[in-house]
Amino acid sequence: MQRSASLLKILLLVSILVVSGPLAAWQAAVAPNEGSQREKKPLTVGIVTDGDRRALPVERQFMPLLVEETTNLLEREYDVRFPESKILRSNWSVPEIRRNFQALLNDPDVDVVVCMGVLATLEACTNGPYDKPVFGPFGIDSSLPGVPFKGGSSGVKNLNYLITPGNLRQDARVIRTMKSVKRVHLVADQLFAQIIPGLTKHVSDSFAAEGMDIQLVNASDNAEQVLAQLPPTTEFVYLAPLLRFSDEERDALYQQLIRRGLPSFSLLGRKEVERGVLAGTAAASDYLRWYRRLALNIQRALMGEDPGTFSVIVHEKSRLTLNMGTAREIGWYPSWELQNSAELVNEEPRAVDRRLTMKDVVLTAIDRNPQIKALEAQVEATRQAVNQVRANRLPQLDASVTGLQVDDNTAASSFGAQPEKQTTGSVSLSQVLFSEEINSAVRAQELNLIASQSELESVKLDLAEVAANRFLNFLKARTLYHIQKDNLSRSMSHLETSQTRRNIGIGNPSEVYRWESQVARDKQTAIESQAQMHAALYALNQVMNEPAQELLLDAVEPNLMDPEMITGHGRLQPYVANALAFEKFRAFMVEVGLKNAPELARLDALIEAKRRLVVADKRAYYLPTVALQGKYDYEFDRSGAGTTGLAFPGTDLPEREDDGWNVALNVSLPLFQGGARKATLKRDTYEQLQLEMTRESAAQNIELDIRASLRQVGAAAAAIDLSRAAADAARKNMELIDDSYRKGVASALDVLDAQNAALVADQSAANSLYDFMLDLIAFQRAAANMDFFMSSAERDAFFERLKTFYEAHR
Repeated sequence: MQRSASLLKILLLVSILVVSGPLAAWQAAVAPNEGSQREKKPLTVGIVTDGDRRALPVERQFMPLLVEETTNLLEREYDVRFPESKILRSNWSVPEIRRNFQALLNDPDVDVVVCMGVLATLEACTNGPYDKPVFGPFGIDSSLPGVPFKGGSSGVKNLNYLITPGNLRQDARVIRTMKSVKRVHLVADQLFAQIIPGLTKHVSDSFAAEGMDIQLVNASDNAEQVLAQLPPTTEFVYLAPLLRFSDEERDALYQQLIRRGLPSFSLLGRKEVERGVLAGTAAASDYLRWYRRLALNIQRALMGEDPGTFSVIVHEKSRLTLNMGTAREIGWYPSWELQNSAELVNEEPRAVDRRLTMKDVVLTAIDRNPQIKALEAQVEATRQAVNQVRANRLPQLDASVTGLQVDDNTAASSFGAQPEKQTTGSVSLSQVLFSEEINSAVRAQELNLIASQSELESVKLDLAEVAANRFLNFLKARTLYHIQKDNLSRSMSHLETSQTRRNIGIGNPSEVYRWESQVARDKQTAIESQAQMHAALYALNQVMNEPAQELLLDAVEPNLMDPEMITGHGRLQPYVANALAFEKFRAFMVEVGLKNAPELARLDALIEAKRRLVVADKRAYYLPTVALQGKYDYEFDRSGAGTTGLAFPGTDLPEREDDGWNVALNVSLPLFQGGARKATLKRDTYEQLQLEMTRESAAQNIELDIRASLRQVGAAAAAIDLSRAAADAARKNMELIDDSYRKGVASALDVLDAQNAALVADQSAANSLYDFMLDLIAFQRAAANMDFFMSSAERDAFFERLKTFYEAHR
């Protein structure tokens, strides 16, 4: 896909805005002292502008640049002057532009004429040859009627203008790929048609070649006039430079186009896209480069060269830019090919208000993860199990009430022992005075709670590593995607260059085909990279327990100098500065890791619990269980048959009391259980040994992981600087080869080799930083010493321990 004129077209919009305020300050700064510069040749530059004094950029930005660059370059040989009397403003009048231009051409005091405006440049381009050098930095399109273009130059004596590659036909082609439309409404200042005869036909022919009709919409200086000319059937709006629009009117027009749901394309490109236009292909402006080029051309003309032979093309990386915010508002979405080959403005929806750091991601994942919540519930359940077994040590108090009724015959025959109806109550109290079984169970359950808590901490560390890795992998995939898009942009720029080389006779069609093939491959690679980026984003959202389709608005790149990281403020550097210091640091981190590892803490708790059970198993042979129990009974009611006992004449038997109590002390010791106690002791002993061996193996693995991961961190840290240096060198080589290719010195194969080398170097540089961060996270997980869970005080304490360790191991 061809990209239209870029940087220059942005200049057009600003240049046509009229000057406000004189150049007196600039002239005072650069005008030479007559008394000290009399030996220099006089050089008077005349300027013709399109508009009046009410606009700002021409005088405040472009004229000062022209004055500064020209004076700096020529002041050693020339008395360079830009007299206010030779700055002719044309007040948006084509006849006045022509009069002012002719006045400067005819003025014997003017040595060089500069057309500081789109219309003035077009006036210069459609006339000539000239007797004095004429320069127009605001060309639009070399294919316009009357604009001379021959072999990359104007071919007109003393005329040099500047343009970027591209034309209306290329813009029409881009519009066709964006949307299938039959008619395009072209909004252009009506002054264009006055200064370029045949402009309407040229535009119509350019769009007709792409299967579209064109409808001209005349513009002056307000949005309402333009909007009134756009019927409800409007399909697409193409915006030429709106020469006389203020910023407010321009923004009003763009917003109304959005409200009407109309897709738009600006010839001026990115700057207007950022303001709300849907699309454009012109790049951002490098004003300094343009005016240095203009100053150099003036110097060459003064040295005797004919400006008509100077190159008019300024190569810029034009690229389709899409405003995705505008696209969403008007309900238009680009194809995959367009989206991946274009530069996107407002790519993420504003509604997605998420700015996440790596720490945010980790803490969010831990807070929302279902496995973490399950383990937290398990810890609480174990805590209650501890309370449950502890309850066996405390007094047990029971109360009961019993109501009993038996048949009257049974009651009568019981002789008062069992009344027909009886209600009794009792209260019993028991207390275990000593039980080795209960004591060991309590201690074992307390240690199981510690083991559960350690398991929870271990899973949190694992999840933190997973979340951090997914965050870094997303950033890595996103960066590699942008690198692929930049590489695609390079290929498209080289395709434009090859087409320009072919058009001016220094290239051949095979170069164009080669670059077209390369562009197609690079588009495919960019699409694949985008898919990988989205897959990484889905994985990141999953670990945070968020909807998979949710998009990140701003994922913050990690900063190695962040004070919340172990690498922050360079505090770690003295301890890893050389091989000896690094070896001490590894030993220190092994010590820290073995102390902090929740896996070892869990195993230590389980080993201690099993050891306590083994002790209890041995004591079961000789330690009894001692318990005390007491009971109180009370009879509330007895009635019916059997309420009285036997009565013997001459005897006085005591009446039965309503209440009674008893106390008992129990000491029990199992004497023989069929060998169960011996088997239990052996089982617990072997399980203790198993846990101890598991702990030893785990400690060895942790030490290995710490030492190996630290080696990886060291290697990755060295790779960062090396890969960045390689990328810088590859980019510089790419720039040199690019320049040689444009000049016809280098071949397409040279450019391809340089571009591939730059691509690989950029990918390596990007990978090196993220690989270092991934290795750093792996090391911190191995050492159970992750930045995400450390406060400033804890981090300070860490470095104090590190300092003490180094001093003790000198």
